[in-house]
Amino acid sequence: IRLRRIANFYALYMDIELDGQMTVSESHLIVKDFEEKLIQNIPNLCDIVIHVEPIGNHEPDESYGINRSN
Repeated sequence: IRLRRIANFYALYMDIELDGQMTVSESHLIVKDFEEKLIQNIPNLCDIVIHVEPIGNHEPDESYGINRSN
């Protein structure tokens, strides 16, 4: 999860894992419901980006933030 402040608003970016056998429509409904709950519970939330991955997906080359080793 990443939460960024933009003035007095917040932008939320997150990855979630769902059953890889679900249809895109099923995954979409779960994410839509989750987004509505986030909006209800986080004041000043102005943007939400949710990336769906299959449960157990591991990408060792994926990194976040600044990588000081390069």
